[in-house]
Amino acid sequence: MKSLRTGVAVVATIGALAASAGSAQAWTNPLPRALKYGAIGQDNSFPAALTTSIGNPTRNPSGANDWSCTPSKKHPYPVVLVHGTWENAYDNWNGLSPMIKAEGYCVYALNYGNTTGIGFLNGTGDMIDSANAITPFVDRVLAQTGAAKVDLIGHSQGVRSSATTPTRSAVRPRSTKSSPSPPRTTRPRCPA
Repeated sequence: MKSLRTGVAVVATIGALAASAGSAQAWTNPLPRALKYGAIGQDNSFPAALTTSIGNPTRNPSGANDWSCTPSKKHPYPVVLVHGTWENAYDNWNGLSPMIKAEGYCVYALNYGNTTGIGFLNGTGDMIDSANAITPFVDRVLAQTGAAKVDLIGHSQGVRSSATTPTRSAVRPRSTKSSPSPPRTTRPRCPA
């Protein structure tokens, strides 16, 4: 009896596969563009960027903090990247920052909330203090670029800190999931 059920299951599976082969739909890639991975020694993966940031904790992510950048008409709002807990701007954003820059945005990233005294471990302070620490950085970006608002993109604690920053009138928050997976926008823009 068991072999009869197994045989029926196999035939049903083969039939389902054969039926779907005739009406196969084109597969759609869920990623908007190919992910780029650098050669060994390049820092566009988290482990490589973390290793670099241990020796140079204030290093800017690639493409970020170009204070001569002028926002374009197509992308009038600079992007400010806000790292997560136990992170820093470099290890959290070195992979994504150059992709955003390549799309034509002015990109900025900061380190905030270091209460450990260990240079590469930031985002460890009180979350209200962390939110308040973002404000002067956003103000500097606004003053330097002449933009009316910024887009904030946060990871992990950076999501909450971005959402509660006192500079709400000048912020169009974007956030990312607080997971180790690649960031995806999950919050709508704030009304202008």
